[in-house]
Amino acid sequence: MKKFFSFFVSKRFILCFSFFVNLILFFLLTYYINSVVYSIISIVITILAVLCLIGSNDEPIYKITWALTIAVFPLFGTVLYLYLRNCRATKRKRKLFNAIKQESLQFMKNSENEFKELENLHNKQFNIAEYVKKTTNMSLYKNTSVLYLKNGETYFKELINDLKTAEKYILLQYYIIEHGKVWDEILKVLKERSAKGVEIKILYDDFGCMDKISRTYFKNLKDFNIEAIEFNKCNATINKYSQYRDHRKLCVIDGKIGYVGGINLADEYANITSKFGYWKDTGVRLEGEAVWGLIVLFSDNWKLEKKPFDIEKYKVEYSKTNSSYVQPFGSGPLYVEPIARNNYVNMINSAKQYVYICTPYLLLDTTTIDALKIAAKSGVDVRIIMPGIPDKKFIWYMGRAHYKELVNAGVKIYEFKPGFVHAKMVIVDDMTCCVGTINFDFRSLYLHFENGVLIYNDKEILNIKQDFIETINKSVQVTTETVKSRKWYEKVIANVLRFFAPLM
Repeated sequence: MKKFFSFFVSKRFILCFSFFVNLILFFLLTYYINSVVYSIISIVITILAVLCLIGSNDEPIYKITWALTIAVFPLFGTVLYLYLRNCRATKRKRKLFNAIKQESLQFMKNSENEFKELENLHNKQFNIAEYVKKTTNMSLYKNTSVLYLKNGETYFKELINDLKTAEKYILLQYYIIEHGKVWDEILKVLKERSAKGVEIKILYDDFGCMDKISRTYFKNLKDFNIEAIEFNKCNATINKYSQYRDHRKLCVIDGKIGYVGGINLADEYANITSKFGYWKDTGVRLEGEAVWGLIVLFSDNWKLEKKPFDIEKYKVEYSKTNSSYVQPFGSGPLYVEPIARNNYVNMINSAKQYVYICTPYLLLDTTTIDALKIAAKSGVDVRIIMPGIPDKKFIWYMGRAHYKELVNAGVKIYEFKPGFVHAKMVIVDDMTCCVGTINFDFRSLYLHFENGVLIYNDKEILNIKQDFIETINKSVQVTTETVKSRKWYEKVIANVLRFFAPLM
């Protein structure tokens, strides 16, 4: 009886009930009673909800989407909005996250000298680095070597070789881990190192791995002294926090070597399986001081799952010397502002010669669109590489809805003919580069925990640029004629779907 009562007072039931009540009211009041009555109810609810929206801190594009949803389904839309907005789980997690970040602050390197040096070298780069520091507390590091990894095959070769050298610990944080040749080879090494006394921790996203590997499988890894926990466990409850996924991808080996990029631990990233043509992905290998920033990011999300993490025992001495600057950083929905979006906009605004962008998805807000258009109209060479073969066709159509506006402004867009581009990179003027997990879409920029590495004045940026140019040579440019020649129904579908982009 208690379970029966709990079901009828649950938020899931209230949401479903409000939706059906909304439909019943619509049909009864519109067709059988008096459409004026329904209209008045709808207007009153919509006005109250919109006033609530106006007073919120949400992005304008979210406000518009919610306002139209509420206008179409006044009762259901209002209940859904208020429920998601006042999610207690999100408030509790934000309070915990703020405490974790405050605790992490004491372990961050004092990098005032590095910031002063960068400011004297290039003010625009300093502005980018300073913004990241003030919003994430992430330090700026020297004495770190950077190696660009231009595909999954190279990434896994380097990663597995480095895993074999581990003597103290291995930290793995990935959105997707999937059964296959890649994971089997990595797991074999992990078991071998664990048998030698190496501490191994794995943090995986529960949603990302849901249909890949079972929770039981991960739990059984403890038989090999491998500790694996899921991030943000999925359950039947619908709430705002449930859509906040850990999209981060990083690996730390003995505190000296780190990996960051768009690559998950699955066969398709190494082109062992091929559902969408050639899978183009990228990453970077770091060795030196900046690896500490990756440890902090791992620690933050590990602690979010209320698991202890004694970060001090992971400290090591560094001996690398390098004059370039490296700044690992994280972003996510529990931060005060959309750091990933703002960082990309800062980078675009800093460009004088060119901005080169790789992204699998192109679902943009007004701020980012304006930054791209202004840069292109100001004489900056703005280029974007998109997939030629999409993994999610309807999201691909959404992205294509931006093509006309961007191309008309002078932005050059290319579609990678051999297959799917999953790389997430921004390169500016041979001087600044960001490689990481952050897509140009709403989920990455607002709803997911993401991570990236900002690289300043490093010779490896030229190798990244060269790979970008080589990728363009395998791509087809989107022209105004291309956009005009699209079938009418594709344009209609794209523009309709574009309205729902903030919810994707």
